[in-house]
Amino acid sequence: MDNATSSLFINDENLSTVLEAPGIGIQALVQLEQGQLNINAPNANFRQIQVNQGTLELRTHLAIDLLAMEEATALQIESGSVIEVDNIDLQAATGQMIRMVGTSEGPNGVLAVTPHQKFCFDYLDILDLDLGGDASVSIGENSQIESSLNWFVGACDALLFANFEVQYACTYGITFFEDLSEGNVQAQKWFVDGSEIATGAMAEYFFAAPGTYEVSLEITDGLDNFTGFTQMIEVVESDIEVNTIIQNSTQLVSLKLGDSYQWYKNYAPIPGETNRVYLYENDPAVYFVLTFVEGCNRISEVLDLGTTAVENLDENPNPAIKIFPNPVEDMIYIQSDQLFDSNINLSISNALGQVVLQRTEGSGKSMRVDVSTITPGLYILSLSVGDQVFTKKIIKNE
Repeated sequence: MDNATSSLFINDENLSTVLEAPGIGIQALVQLEQGQLNINAPNANFRQIQVNQGTLELRTHLAIDLLAMEEATALQIESGSVIEVDNIDLQAATGQMIRMVGTSEGPNGVLAVTPHQKFCFDYLDILDLDLGGDASVSIGENSQIESSLNWFVGACDALLFANFEVQYACTYGITFFEDLSEGNVQAQKWFVDGSEIATGAMAEYFFAAPGTYEVSLEITDGLDNFTGFTQMIEVVESDIEVNTIIQNSTQLVSLKLGDSYQWYKNYAPIPGETNRVYLYENDPAVYFVLTFVEGCNRISEVLDLGTTAVENLDENPNPAIKIFPNPVEDMIYIQSDQLFDSNINLSISNALGQVVLQRTEGSGKSMRVDVSTITPGLYILSLSVGDQVFTKKIIKNE
């Protein structure tokens, strides 16, 4: 039998039922009204198990799409068994706790709540049962727990749950990451393929090549509690054409048409400047525009309009900012003698003025940048800090 569709109802408090169904998919409702149900179904998948009264005992490895339990019921998971659950609903109440325990000697049973999701419950009695999976589960302030791992004991609002959204995962543009975490989040760190790229609630990254990348967010509440979330994202090749900027004494115009635009000044977005034309009023600075077309964006040429705050580090024998190693293969390091009190915006441009890498770092004295994905050649590295811009030629080797 490959698939069972008939419903199973058990409604006898004196009845102990054993269900053995190895390796099948049970698409119907399994409902326990009274008594005890013992399920021994290795690698089986159940659409829904509903426990209204009585005790549910689960053995071996099986999966449940929805496990729902009413107040004063009990769940037993055999020692060493892993029960995977896509969704869980626990309706416990004061004086009507749900008991969840591991059975027999040996390693704890595991209830693996698989989706990356936040669940909040209360009035649970948990013993010798570990939480697994990608979910974060709060069991409230009125639960009892002993010899069980990974459950969060405390109010739902205090549970840290890391989550983020990705926008514009395309090459040659800026991919945006936004923190959507829950809880008392005080600090964030962002990583791409294991290398830290930014801090703060928002992060930006330039992908020079299409492919699959590992993006991670780590969050902390300032009380030594931290958690994280990792997504594998697919970066696609952008088909937006290379863009240039048309300039006159008061205006900058994007040559290419797009669905929308975002203008940047000294590598920081200019609030509200989202039209094709930007009135820069001959203000000396470094400018470029992001052109958005459908699900991608692309960085234009970088226009340096004679800003007097630019310092060429190659011409200073004792620069305040040191950039090394140069030539570089994988990781380049930037160190400053002074503490910058504003964001550090970095970009690396090729000989055509096209930005091939961009990132933003919070205030500090140092940063490191992974340049392993950049094609070998000569580049201009620019650092924008407040109203100062620093530039240096770097050579990328194989």
